[in-house]
Amino acid sequence: MDDILDFLFKPIIVVIRWIFQVVLLAVFEFCHEYIGWVVGWCFWRTVTVGQYPKEGVWYDDKASLLTNIIVTFTGFVLIAGLITLVIVF
Repeated sequence: MDDILDFLFKPIIVVIRWIFQVVLLAVFEFCHEYIGWVVGWCFWRTVTVGQYPKEGVWYDDKASLLTNIIVTFTGFVLIAGLITLVIVF
């Protein structure tokens, strides 16, 4: 009996897992491509008075790898810091 149930439900579970992974990847890409870059870009443009990064706010794909990592990481750190401040206070 368990073999029959396993045979029937295993494909359904595999499909649900695949859909979950695709959605998770899409959410991660959205957070990385848009939220982290835009927040970091605004921060660096403000701090450097418009000098860094030279790419526009919607042109993260034109930025070098190092610039992309620095700006996106800064954006995530700022978001995490803001969330921490909201939680603590």
